Amino acid sequence: KKPKSGELLTISATDPINLTGIITPGGRVPAMINNRILYLDGEPVAVKNGKEITFIKTPDKSHKWVWQNALVQREISPKLKPYLGKGIY
Repeated sequence: KKPKSGELLTISATDPINLTGIITPGGRVPAMINNRILYLDGEPVAVKNGKEITFIKTPDKSHKWVWQNALVQREISPKLKPYLGKGIY
């Protein structure tokens, strides 16, 4: 019900909120740890299933990289960064 803001949200397919293919159009995303779903303003727009990225909605050229990056990037806890070393994240 909010106005569209272009907000991206990525969730794991194992998250209980994964209702893609149940209450939204498209196929079901298997609840496996490496699978992810990208939402734009609350609508699923892309899926990472294993190593394969599938676009549910076709992004324009300026958004394609941003969407792909959102599916594969992970935030690293600031507490873990000192243990990982420089240049890893």
